[in-house]
Amino acid sequence: MSMTHLDACLDDYHEKIFQEYEQSYAPYTSEEIHANYDDKSWMGAIGDFEGLPSFVRMAARYQRDEACSEIDEPVFDTSKWASGPLVGSYKGKFVAGWKVGEKVWANLLKGRQLTGDCASWALRMAIDLNRAWKCVSEQVRASREAGIAISQQQITAALEKFVRPQATALLYSGRGHTGQGANCSRLSNWACKMPILLEQNYGTIAGINCDFTSYPKYYQLGMKYGSNGFPKAIIEKLDELHGDAGAKEWKLVKDPRAVLDLMTQGYFCHVGSMMAWRNNGNPLSIAEGSWSHAMACVGFDDRPETVAKFGDTVVFVDQSWGPWNTITNRLPDWEPWGEGMFAISFKDFARWVSSGECCVMTSTNGFAADDDLPWNNPWFPIQSLN
Repeated sequence: MSMTHLDACLDDYHEKIFQEYEQSYAPYTSEEIHANYDDKSWMGAIGDFEGLPSFVRMAARYQRDEACSEIDEPVFDTSKWASGPLVGSYKGKFVAGWKVGEKVWANLLKGRQLTGDCASWALRMAIDLNRAWKCVSEQVRASREAGIAISQQQITAALEKFVRPQATALLYSGRGHTGQGANCSRLSNWACKMPILLEQNYGTIAGINCDFTSYPKYYQLGMKYGSNGFPKAIIEKLDELHGDAGAKEWKLVKDPRAVLDLMTQGYFCHVGSMMAWRNNGNPLSIAEGSWSHAMACVGFDDRPETVAKFGDTVVFVDQSWGPWNTITNRLPDWEPWGEGMFAISFKDFARWVSSGECCVMTSTNGFAADDDLPWNNPWFPIQSLN
């Protein structure tokens, strides 16, 4: 069945079509997904990137500029915070975003995409890590006020408020077309307009099976509704159930050190670019080749001993390909390691941010400093994450 056939059925949901499509669609292995990006069969991140066709770059510029025109000050401006608590707050810290995320929801980083929807996976991770860290931050604040270290009961309370991870389908439906790939700015802006869609079963809405409990069950809906987004009935139901629990603001970030500062305050980024890395690391992976791909930043290690050992700050990246790589000689503090993660030098990270499209997300209003986030904090021992 061709994508043209699916596009022709965009306005009407035909269960039979998707049953046939699912039967003919063999799930890809991690190695096959990697190969699809290597040989450019899949175009995941659409941006004004050198190496993409000129018409794709033109469309991406339009989508990015349109998204930016809808918000005030779309580019994150570090100069306004030059004397505030954010600038330089990353120095000397180890921020293990993925560990807090997986403490709140086990295997948050686990899974692999089955089409070119990496931008929605990366966006989902940036939002969900911020949601998880804000839930934990509230419990850390309670611990500080009580004068005791955080308890397992408080971690459980954070989990209950987090509820479940997001489903990628609603995010991917905002890309503006029914082909593969998406622009990171457009999806970021779309996420802030939409209610949150969680990985749970919502039953049947307007004749559509809304079982979003696992990605293989729902990813076709994200593919199908790419031109206009989900049907209005589903959006209204999500608004009714979840209110404003999802993303609230986003910004483009062009300064790689600002990305570290933002992660230090619990705000995580997703980046679309043409950069690629080897599928192994010892423990840092080497940049090589090119992918039209989006991934999420999930932490960094700027501790003096880490910088001395590796000659640079280490940045951690989440991948949406499942167990596609092998990373050896990881530091003990980096465990447990998320599925598909890899570590890169700050030098490569700076190239990634500057050559690509980097967006920071928040599930709260604004990007304020938070004194109760769970690192370098006596009320939240690092061993609580292991």
